[in-house]
Amino acid sequence: MTSLLGKLGLKKRHNKFISGTAFAVAGVALVAGAIIYPGFKTTEVELNDGGVWVVSKSKNAVGRLNYPSRVLDGAVTPASTTFDILQDAGNVFVDDNAGSTLNQVSPANMRLGGDKKLPGSADVNFGADVIAVTDHANGKVWALSPSTLSGFDEENTEPVLTGSAGTVSAVGADDRIYSADPESGAVTVTEVDVNGVVVSTDSSTWGELKGAGDLQITVVGDKPVVLDAAAGKLFLPGGKRLQLEGARDAKLQQGGPAGDFVAISTPKALLKQPLDGSTAKTVGFDGEGVPAAPVQLGGCVHAAWSGANKYVRDCVNDADDKNVDVPKASASPSYVFRVNRDLVVLNDVNSGNVWLVNQNMQLVNNWDDVIPPQQTSEDADKDSADEVQQTVLPDRTKPNSAPVANPDTFGVRAGKTTILPVLDNDTDPDGDILTVRSPDPLKSGLLAPIYGATGFQVSVGADRAGAETFKYTVDDGRGLSASADVTLNIVPPGENSAPRQKPNRNTTLVVQTGKNVTQNILTDWIDPDGDDLFVVGAVSSDPRDQVKVRPDGLLSFQDAGTEAARKTVTVTVSDGRSSAEGKVTVDVRAPGALPPIANADHLVAVAGVDTVIAPLKNDSDPQGGALRLAQVTADGNSTATMGADQQTFTFNSTAEGAHYVTYL
Repeated sequence: MTSLLGKLGLKKRHNKFISGTAFAVAGVALVAGAIIYPGFKTTEVELNDGGVWVVSKSKNAVGRLNYPSRVLDGAVTPASTTFDILQDAGNVFVDDNAGSTLNQVSPANMRLGGDKKLPGSADVNFGADVIAVTDHANGKVWALSPSTLSGFDEENTEPVLTGSAGTVSAVGADDRIYSADPESGAVTVTEVDVNGVVVSTDSSTWGELKGAGDLQITVVGDKPVVLDAAAGKLFLPGGKRLQLEGARDAKLQQGGPAGDFVAISTPKALLKQPLDGSTAKTVGFDGEGVPAAPVQLGGCVHAAWSGANKYVRDCVNDADDKNVDVPKASASPSYVFRVNRDLVVLNDVNSGNVWLVNQNMQLVNNWDDVIPPQQTSEDADKDSADEVQQTVLPDRTKPNSAPVANPDTFGVRAGKTTILPVLDNDTDPDGDILTVRSPDPLKSGLLAPIYGATGFQVSVGADRAGAETFKYTVDDGRGLSASADVTLNIVPPGENSAPRQKPNRNTTLVVQTGKNVTQNILTDWIDPDGDDLFVVGAVSSDPRDQVKVRPDGLLSFQDAGTEAARKTVTVTVSDGRSSAEGKVTVDVRAPGALPPIANADHLVAVAGVDTVIAPLKNDSDPQGGALRLAQVTADGNSTATMGADQQTFTFNSTAEGAHYVTYL
């Protein structure tokens, strides 16, 4: 979290949590990145695990429904809140609209792979072995496969089709790509091989399609159907156009097996339109709602509407028909049918509710079983074996408590400038960000706040000697403060003490097996004389690891990838005259067990002026990924707009004072 427009400071708080059980890093900063929880332990994963993947945006998670057991048995968490899933058998992908990325899920390990960047306006459609990526803005269509996805590059990968703006595509059950171009009226069928290379192309012009608006496309077997919902125009195979009434918000069915009709859901009814253009069958319900894209499967059509909270099933066998209320619907549902193999369920992507539509609408929502609750401080302190930093979000509903300031003693050199990290041993019971206020001028030198008033630096005159004590004040930004003494001992040139690690500051790096982590370690060291420090060496306890270190303290650790273990890096720090060794613990964890690490930020901005903030610079991902912003939430008196690069946001407020901005 970032505090702005007030002279607030940065104070990190640390909690502990058990490895593999933390769902999110909550607190002064919420981190971006993929956080993974393995769910229930299994001894073996079958080729057909009976799984259907579903979404819960309220939990920021994608979960696997174990259909035979009728429970969720695992989950992964994407890096944004605007995501959906694509699935066929054991191939599962998270399609992140905010980041324009595609990320493959490993069902066996219950973890996410690496992000693959897509064009900003890309739509993704998945068959069995073919992934169609369509850039809606320029009409380009690329063909990929699960095995070639990692090699995709927008600039260098050759598209299989270049149409005009507004082109839409879908992958049929035959793994061919069906595309419709509203400018030319061309409908193109593209067959590709396993490497995405074009094998054949068949294009025809549907005259009535020219000049159409925003299109939807689906494939019934190998028959493409196109809908211009705003105009109420339905284009059947071959280009025959039909006019639909009340179709402004209609949804075409999801792609499905061969049949003699296409299903369309309007706000008031389910339409089963024969592909030959003959009269459609209408299945109504009481009310009006927002339709989900219907599904044809196993001789039945499934349809649902949020708002009205209705579910309709219309089957070849009339005895299997249903027209019922969706039980225990949430307050603001958004329905999507999830289909995998021969299974279909209804998913409210907002709440995460899942209904087994072929099992009497049985509700499944055991997300808490696969996403564990956050540890409390009391619970976390019981287990210190696996410790990582967790920043705690202040509870603003409780009365504010004053910070606690503790006395400090620092050595300083005459004629030099020394940093005084006075907040290292100060705390705030509410988790507020602390800043310092300067005292009256010192006799021995010039004292000034630095780093956004989160510390001091003092410049001592060359002729000064002895000691001086001054009182400083810490401020929580909400009207309460505390004071403590700082004693400066001016060290003569002939005296010197070796550097040392700060008390109670055990440097710990967390990294996934085989990955790299980088962190500055000098922030956990201090020199008793106030001398400048630099790192002169670093060696891992495992010679197979690669360790690099810069004099300014930036340490890079590349794990050898052999096993999960706790390792020790011995670092040597010098003040130019004496050196000392210290230990850095590297906690190497198995894949899927690591949340990203958040660090709070404090900045000062000018009221009414846009300020661009890059909060991720001091955050890290132990899994070696690149962090990006998924969401930014300002308080009620400010605005925060995320940048297109998902690395920065722009803050503005006309209200002077402290503001807290939460980012995910």
